[in-house]
Amino acid sequence: DAQETVYIPPGSAIQFGSTTPAGIFGYLINEGNLSIKKNGNVFFSGKIWANRPGSSLSDNGLDSNSINGGTVHFVTNPFGQQILDSKSSGNKGSFCNLTLDNNANVILVTDLTVLNNLQFKRGHLLLNNHDLVMGDEKLNGNITGYDERSYVVTGSDPTGGFIRHKSVMPGALVTFPVGPTISTYSPAQLINNGIENEFYGRAFTNVYEKAVSGAALTDSTIALTWEIGKKTETDQEVIVKLQNDAPIENEVFRSMRTNSYITLFGNSEWDKPILWNRAQSPGHITNSFSIPSAIVNSRRIILGDGLTFLSKRVSKYFKPFVIPNAFSPNGDNINDKWIIKGLKDYDNCTVEIFTRYGRPVFRSTGYLQPWDGTYNGAIMPVGTYYYLIDL
Repeated sequence: DAQETVYIPPGSAIQFGSTTPAGIFGYLINEGNLSIKKNGNVFFSGKIWANRPGSSLSDNGLDSNSINGGTVHFVTNPFGQQILDSKSSGNKGSFCNLTLDNNANVILVTDLTVLNNLQFKRGHLLLNNHDLVMGDEKLNGNITGYDERSYVVTGSDPTGGFIRHKSVMPGALVTFPVGPTISTYSPAQLINNGIENEFYGRAFTNVYEKAVSGAALTDSTIALTWEIGKKTETDQEVIVKLQNDAPIENEVFRSMRTNSYITLFGNSEWDKPILWNRAQSPGHITNSFSIPSAIVNSRRIILGDGLTFLSKRVSKYFKPFVIPNAFSPNGDNINDKWIIKGLKDYDNCTVEIFTRYGRPVFRSTGYLQPWDGTYNGAIMPVGTYYYLIDL
């Protein structure tokens, strides 16, 4: 495993052009300035790439680092490869474009920043309790080429590294191609329904009673938890999509997987949404072919301050039903009752109806007898009413 070292000392610079690819076959220690012009390509087959404090990775101008730089390709090394990207060097030590093409995998020894594009061709990126930062304060970076064979491995413990998307614009979709191990591809996607923000995510093995502690739940869950967070403290609405493959499902979950839903940990327990979308298959969160054995669940949630923990569970019954927004109990036998088609199949559901002032006027376990618009035998006045349905 002995390799020669390519060393760039402090105060010196080396620049690679844009026309002829270059190769580095030994260790790379950068304490100066390594520049790659736009469209330039440097192929690195050494074991360790180290950007030391005070070093920089620049683009055409030797004194700047932006999305206009070239690409570093980490290529096959039988012992795997490591990246040391010193945080003290700030964005000056960030890769513009990085391609991973190594079946023996690439492991982080520090946090890693990629300004523009991280492309997977072969192998995994092992976070090793460090963060992968995509983009900067002005622009979010992209991750491409990921699939069930090549993705970011976040680790199986509840604590560990995250993928951080720095600048996610309103309405934008970002992908977290993650899995806790090299054999459990479990990506997440997020649609930002709020202000520009930084979002971060990871996944770990098991679902715990108290999110990160307590007994592991095995009754109707999968063996996986996702963690999602954001930079700002104010609440923000997002739509999350979570994908898992069959091997992490227990027998109960697998037998009813199309009836699964995303559960969120809050108020010291895992919740169950009132309504949810059926799981979709095949799994489409990939840059390759769809995965027939995978399912994708989605849910609209509010991200608060701190981390949000998500997993999946199954419900014994799931049949679609339609909730009307109005009815007219005037005795003409037309639309006289608040009929919810399909809800009768939920034997243990509870239905509660309230006035606009919060006064309860109807409650039922099961819904075999729809509400007729009365309270204590008297017809209620025309107005706005609110309902709560617990399945």
